[in-house]
Amino acid sequence: MMKSISALLLCGALLVPAALPLQSRAADLSSPSVQTFGMTLSLDGQPLAVSTLEGLQTALAQAMTQGVQPPAFEVSALAAQPDLEMTVKNCYYSILSQHPELKYAYDLTATLGPDHLLTCTISYMSY
Repeated sequence: MMKSISALLLCGALLVPAALPLQSRAADLSSPSVQTFGMTLSLDGQPLAVSTLEGLQTALAQAMTQGVQPPAFEVSALAAQPDLEMTVKNCYYSILSQHPELKYAYDLTATLGPDHLLTCTISYMSY
C-alpha cells in the first residue's frame, strides 16, 4: 500500500499540495528509513532527520492535519539556520495562513536541544 504526504513549498511561500510517495510498492520494508522531500522518515520510531525547511514544514502540516504531535526532528543539517526555533514558529504561522481550517492547532512551541534534536509541541483546541 502506498502512503503519501502533502508537499509544501518553503515557509512563507504559497503552499501547494502534491502527493509524494513515502514508499513505493517495491520498497524494501525491512529498511529502517525512507528518504523523501528533504527528510528521512524513520519507520522504527526514531526522530526524523530533516535536511530542509520544506521537509520540516511538510511534517508539521501533516501532524496538524492529523491532529497529532509531530515526531522529534534531527536537524543537524539545519544548524546554520539562525534562530531555528523562531523559523519553525514562522513555518507554523505560514501553514495556518494558507490553511485556516487548521486553526484548531492554536499554538506551537519549538525547543532545540544541544544534540540537534528539535522537539515541537502543538496545542490543539479540545472538542
